Amino acid sequence: MATRRSMPTSREMASAPHFAPTPHSVNQYFNTLERLFKGTDPVIKDGKDQINWAIFYVDDSSYNLYFKKAIKTYYPGSDADNWKYGRCDLEDLVHLWTGQIETRADYGQFYREFYTISNFLIDQNRISVIDQNRMFRNVFWHPKGTNNLWDKMEDYLQVKSMDLPMDDILPMDEYWKAVEWALGATSAMTAEAQLASLPSTKLITVTLTVLPKTDPELEKKIKRLASENEKL
Repeated sequence: MATRRSMPTSREMASAPHFAPTPHSVNQYFNTLERLFKGTDPVIKDGKDQINWAIFYVDDSSYNLYFKKAIKTYYPGSDADNWKYGRCDLEDLVHLWTGQIETRADYGQFYREFYTISNFLIDQNRISVIDQNRMFRNVFWHPKGTNNLWDKMEDYLQVKSMDLPMDDILPMDEYWKAVEWALGATSAMTAEAQLASLPSTKLITVTLTVLPKTDPELEKKIKRLASENEKL
């Protein structure tokens, strides 16, 4: 009996299907996906889930150039623009930034992507607002005393949101206010921008001139001439 498995969770995994923009490769890609869908436990039958996985293994440039047409061919009636982002993209983003935000610059980079992807998925009815709130919180949450940023956020929330149950998932706006306050004194510039803003330094070359040793006899002659000049 064949062993059922889950879908590969990374494009780099050996078992992940590979997409290339050639007719043969495209057919092979979707055939591989079909085999993977049937081999999972439970079997992936939902059309939205299948499209989500089909997009997940394709890089952004290939998707924008080639994959939209392929989606419409293999999944008739679907609008490829509606599958620009998948839930996997949001989960990957959350995993990437969890525990990594230390400055307002870090937060700005994360928030722009999170806001864009999560609101897109909400508009497509593929995640709920509660899902959005939970994923946003998960980027910052740590056990008490293990993460300075979350400790500050939690202190803020306990004071500013006393009427809200702290054990529940709060609205994203509440966490947004907390993180803005906690990161208030940090830099809003990325590391690259900070390096670019530093004044340029010039290498100062110092040339040392080594003077030759003075001949003792020559020194005596110079002193004698100087003495004679004074007498004139």
